[in-house]
Amino acid sequence: GGIWCITKGADSIMEGLLSVPFTEACAADLKTFSQQGLRTLIVGMRCIEQAEFDAWNLEYIAARNIIDDTQEAKMAEVGAKLEKGLKFVGVTAVEDRLQDGVPEAISIIKEAGIRLWVLTGDKTETAVDIARS
Repeated sequence: GGIWCITKGADSIMEGLLSVPFTEACAADLKTFSQQGLRTLIVGMRCIEQAEFDAWNLEYIAARNIIDDTQEAKMAEVGAKLEKGLKFVGVTAVEDRLQDGVPEAISIIKEAGIRLWVLTGDKTETAVDIARS
């Protein structure tokens, strides 16, 4: 039983939420995966005591009931309070290729003399691999 906080996210964010930093082997795996063009996510978790959850839940309900433009930021702030001291669970690495027809569309745009910029939140290694595809 119990209440579990299970969180996933980019390694650059998640490492700061973990109770222990990544091992050298994990960091090496992350680099290898990103160089292969794989989108990586880190998963972490921790068990939440009922008293901590109850206090957090009251604060979250209050944030959710805000009716001005600060609601979203306050909900995110309160939500993040549980995401600390997480135990590292693992890494996911999934292929995230361009959709069918995108490379051809990019070629046509470039042949027309139009400069094309693609913005991505990925690591540089992943973005480079996707660009080459």
